[in-house]
Amino acid sequence: MKSWMGAAVLLGLWAVQAQNAPVAPFPKNYTKGLVLYGMGDRSDGKSRDFYASSAAIDAARRGQELPVGSMLVLETFRAKEAQGGGFLKDSKGFLVRDRPEHELHVMLKVAPESALSKAWVFGAYDPSTGQPQAGTNPLSDCLFCHTEALGTDMLFSFKELKAFAQSGQLQRIDCPLPERQPCPPPRTE
Repeated sequence: MKSWMGAAVLLGLWAVQAQNAPVAPFPKNYTKGLVLYGMGDRSDGKSRDFYASSAAIDAARRGQELPVGSMLVLETFRAKEAQGGGFLKDSKGFLVRDRPEHELHVMLKVAPESALSKAWVFGAYDPSTGQPQAGTNPLSDCLFCHTEALGTDMLFSFKELKAFAQSGQLQRIDCPLPERQPCPPPRTE
């Protein structure tokens, strides 16, 4: 119920501020300037890399909220298709990447007075050109979805970011769902 109420409030704010909403900038040299903390596969054959700024990793290591200036980036790739259907997997069971999907999603933490919620702004780009991704609205597509992660500073992969920050080990973020649906928590038996 709380997430629906929060979403309704954010949707109302979106309607009021949509004309002048800030957008996260394209992160030039993100593969060198940010840290790869996770990789994830989805059932639809998309494989993703998760990057974070050093400030975000340092805060996660200390158990603190991510500071203003934290940047998180998600880059998407397409897996190779297997003969007879499905997708090729390597010896560890991970998708074998074929090509970039030209999807780069960006979250940037800004001062609270310049954003709609939890002080995050979003952007979606083609990583090869730096141009905004056609058909994606950072406010209605990204912000609305990330309200489901209000409890973890609007970050779906906060647990993996924290685990990486503490261990230095690249995290695997695998999801049985397609597209951008929030992944269910891992099953523990």
